[in-house]
Amino acid sequence: MRCLVCGEIFEGNECPRCGFPVVNFPGDPEAGLKTLQPMIKAHRKEFLNRFQVGVTACYWKDRDGKLVLDREERIPVGTGAELMNGEVWLPQKFARIPDVPELQVRVYIDNAERHREVQVHLPNLMGRELQELGMKVVMADLECKLVLLLRNSTEGPVASDGIALLGKD
Repeated sequence: MRCLVCGEIFEGNECPRCGFPVVNFPGDPEAGLKTLQPMIKAHRKEFLNRFQVGVTACYWKDRDGKLVLDREERIPVGTGAELMNGEVWLPQKFARIPDVPELQVRVYIDNAERHREVQVHLPNLMGRELQELGMKVVMADLECKLVLLLRNSTEGPVASDGIALLGKD
């Protein structure tokens, strides 16, 4: 059985990941699924509110003519439910890293059970302007995918491939 809320494949009467029950439909399954959509949407929102998503920003400083890592900071972006409602952009802007075609962004995904950090690859913009980083969650084949977005005042947004928000890696 595949959960209608989170996409988990399981056996039994209730999804072990999100707790949504197995529902059997007498008659037309499409009509039954249409009737269930508000319940599925409400349960998914409640479930995704348990996930806090953000990025780890690196701050650099000059030490004796060399650039060294000064500190790292976790910057929260939003809950899975907030990101499911649309694009959420960080309020601060970031300097463009020149001469690299692709950026690697460290994304963290926290819930009560676990902390996970994932490197996400994102196409770099070529303009010299400061860049803005955003995120959204999309549903693809009953799976919640986290997508990073990058824009500046003249380009974008460009998007990363989606990563599994609820991944088991």
